[in-house]
Amino acid sequence: MSDPRVPLRLADPAEIAGQISFALRYDERGRSRPIAPGRPLGEFTADRTAEAVLRMLERGGYVIMKTPQAA
Repeated sequence: MSDPRVPLRLADPAEIAGQISFALRYDERGRSRPIAPGRPLGEFTADRTAEAVLRMLERGGYVIMKTPQAA
């Protein structure tokens, strides 16, 4: 759990979309996630999917905050 004394800032939508896109393309070890054997998810597809997820979060009224020291 995060420290409640750390000031939070509103996360930039481009940062969020980039993180979602990365998570769709790579696993926790940085290896490509295949959508079929030998076929990694393309950057274009991951970016478009991330943008769609971000639009749905915004439409649903979600707010994502980020700590200043988070990279």
